[in-house]
Amino acid sequence: MKHTELSTKKDLANYLRCDLLFLEKAIEDDYFIRNIDTFNQEDVLLASLTSLNNNIISVDQFKLRKKGHNGGFRTVHKIWTLQLKNSLKILNNHLIQIFTPLDIVHGFVKGKNIRSNAECHLAKKLVLSVDIKDYFETITEKMVEEALISIGYNENIALWIAKIVTIDNHLVQGFCTSPTLANIVTNQLDKELKKLCGKKITYTRYADDLYFSSNTEEIPLESIKLTIEKHNFLLNDKKTKFMKRGQKQYVTGLTIFDSYIPRISKKEKKIFA
Repeated sequence: MKHTELSTKKDLANYLRCDLLFLEKAIEDDYFIRNIDTFNQEDVLLASLTSLNNNIISVDQFKLRKKGHNGGFRTVHKIWTLQLKNSLKILNNHLIQIFTPLDIVHGFVKGKNIRSNAECHLAKKLVLSVDIKDYFETITEKMVEEALISIGYNENIALWIAKIVTIDNHLVQGFCTSPTLANIVTNQLDKELKKLCGKKITYTRYADDLYFSSNTEEIPLESIKLTIEKHNFLLNDKKTKFMKRGQKQYVTGLTIFDSYIPRISKKEKKIFA
């Protein structure tokens, strides 16, 4: 059955190849969530045993240290209940087939990566890098629901899916559906930023990292910021950087001074040497 033809919970259960009772429980957001600091063998054993209970949908929540000099932690979720894990994989496969991001999107897209993103900005006179603050956590259940409706899902189906893929009313890191759904939610923003940039400013996005570059035009940071805020996102001002030709220019961690290929920085080479 096509995603546009789904209308009932039974349809959705068949679409996700899961039990109807399980689906109803997941829609109610009735997840058993444990907050833990780090994984150890006892945690793994307890979570595994809990996941065997058909009446419990088990998810662990823990913190991982972020890479980079700014430090800090990000909250990650690990699913233990096999039925939820499988249903989300099936859903994600459907979403990938239904939705194709704009060509400016390089994060969570098959065949694209940090290198393809950086290649778009080689040897430019001016590069602007901005970061969306708390990207996944800002994307609410309602935003997911509206995005799913925009690609053809029935309103009820969109609402039920949005409830399954969110925790505490937002997308979470660790669910395989979150990156794909984030791209769908951000699609309209991508369209508006691409239009704002026109032909003389290059715009690309890798997840929550947005890059703008030009050889001839000033890059309108304030207009970019207002457009992003219009879509309920905020910039992390501490990570906003203008990089001029002749200075260090980085895009998704790669240097772009070379007009041929992006390169790993000398600093990174020393780390892995």
